[in-house]
Amino acid sequence: AEIVKVTKKVNDLKSQVPTELAQVERCLAGKKTLEVLESKLDSVIKQCCTVVTENRDLREEIDHMLIERMNFNKLWEGYITNLSNGKKLMMDIFEQATIAYDQRDEWITRLNALRKRALDDLRLHVSEMTSLRKKMDNERLLDEFMAIKGQFRNMSNLEEKTIREREAKRKLLDDCLSKHKAIINEIKAYTRINPQTETGKVIQIYVDSEERNISTFNYVNELQSQMEVITERVMDKQKEIDQQWQISQGFVVRQKEGIKELRGALAKAKKEADESSRQLNATNSTLKSLYVGIGRLFQICKCSKEPFMQLLHDFGSVNDHNVFCFVEVLEGTVINLLANVYFRQITTVPLQKKTAKAEQEVIDSTISAPPNSAIQDIIPTNPCPLCTDRELVSDVIDTLQYALTRDEVADKLSLRLALPDGLE
Repeated sequence: AEIVKVTKKVNDLKSQVPTELAQVERCLAGKKTLEVLESKLDSVIKQCCTVVTENRDLREEIDHMLIERMNFNKLWEGYITNLSNGKKLMMDIFEQATIAYDQRDEWITRLNALRKRALDDLRLHVSEMTSLRKKMDNERLLDEFMAIKGQFRNMSNLEEKTIREREAKRKLLDDCLSKHKAIINEIKAYTRINPQTETGKVIQIYVDSEERNISTFNYVNELQSQMEVITERVMDKQKEIDQQWQISQGFVVRQKEGIKELRGALAKAKKEADESSRQLNATNSTLKSLYVGIGRLFQICKCSKEPFMQLLHDFGSVNDHNVFCFVEVLEGTVINLLANVYFRQITTVPLQKKTAKAEQEVIDSTISAPPNSAIQDIIPTNPCPLCTDRELVSDVIDTLQYALTRDEVADKLSLRLALPDGLE
């Protein structure tokens, strides 16, 4: 009875101890779960990097828009300043024009008063000159008369001389009369007024024409001054145009240099792209050769496709999508083959020692297998999905994240590649 109990306990303990195949399957399942979790982690990291890159682009765009807004505000303030200065200048011009208009009325009043006074003085002077001329003529005539009377008259042709003098005076008077008539006719034709009967109107027309001439003269002077001011402004604008032309020429030169640099960068980028494409082609060819080798090994090892037959459909050849499935099955098959070979090697060693022709060992028995790591060290063993989600949520960083620069990304990548599993 005790032997039966001990035998049952031994059988129970043997049933509880997992076999080597179960351990291998457990390891394969753990590796598969680890790869799935690593792929999920890689996808999440890529999504995070994509979001960070979009945030960086948005920040750059926001910074660019802020710079444009600052430039616009500067231009707006400059335009507002110019507008206020222009308004002040226009107000000054309006005030000066108002003052000039008031002064013009005052000076016109004074000019009319002076003109009236000058006309009065002229009339008085003309009347005085007329009276003086009459007195002078009378005195001259008396002087001539007395001189003639006092002379001795011994002239034979006095009558002829007197007649000639009278004719000459008459001719002079006729010429003067014809000139005055011509002037009166011209005035009459111009003003359509008879100067002999309407002398006041002729004088008023003359005064009006003089005023128009004076106003025209003043207007011409103002136009001349405005022409000088406009000429100065045109010269200033010409200088500004020359400066802007020089600035534009400098900008064109800088733009050409920038285009030249961009073309050089484009050529360099094309070279790098060609080199990358060549490397990609070489990598693709290497992968194709590896896929062919994996397929041959799969056929040599006589591996079965049943474990993943329901997962995928097309397994005619190894490709990028199903290579891991083939490798996983091939790895399990190779492990089983090595275990069988090692088992046969161990069981046939005593027989080989008895014979003289002992064959060389296929697997070195001195090499010990590495210790199996605990499942807790490989993957989390928390069976609760809510707890797992809570742990993942607790790992989220609530602080503001910034996009890394090119140099920082290179440093992070170099540190990651320096790790033992950096190339995986």
